[in-house]
Amino acid sequence: MRRKPCKRPCPTYFKISLSKGCALNQPLQHITVLLNEAVDALLGNDPSAAHGTYVDGTFGRGGHSRLILSRLSPQGQLIAFDKDPLAIAEAGRIQDARFSIRHQGFRNISELPDASADGILMDLGVSSPQIDQADRGFSFRFDGPLDMRMDTTGAKAWPSGWQMPSAADHGCHP
Repeated sequence: MRRKPCKRPCPTYFKISLSKGCALNQPLQHITVLLNEAVDALLGNDPSAAHGTYVDGTFGRGGHSRLILSRLSPQGQLIAFDKDPLAIAEAGRIQDARFSIRHQGFRNISELPDASADGILMDLGVSSPQIDQADRGFSFRFDGPLDMRMDTTGAKAWPSGWQMPSAADHGCHP
């Protein structure tokens, strides 16, 4: 039985087949935006670039990192950073001696030795998996707590007992 497509337009980054209905009620798959373009800009056309050391400052779900690794020589290295515990878990699936992940934000790139990286890639923003999980606090698709922490292993940003103001608190009425 085919589902009827819903009337709401689906964002273009949802990978769906319209014949299967609307993606808003289906699990989503993260698609790295500008994947080839970003990695091409990082590595360029110089064959010696494959031997370098690179940094992915925002590992996310690893799309950029995996493509970078596929283009590096056996001597190349990739160091990735991310604050999101789910990103760190995803990085643990990469079994490649040329790759290392740090459970830190990109602000910690400065801890690397001077001139130790041949290039840095940073895909800034939130990723679709963070938006799709209501409990992460980023979602505008689902009701959930307002949390918005990339690293959920630390203390919550809101002090205990604080309440989020409602629209009525600001003179807005339905």
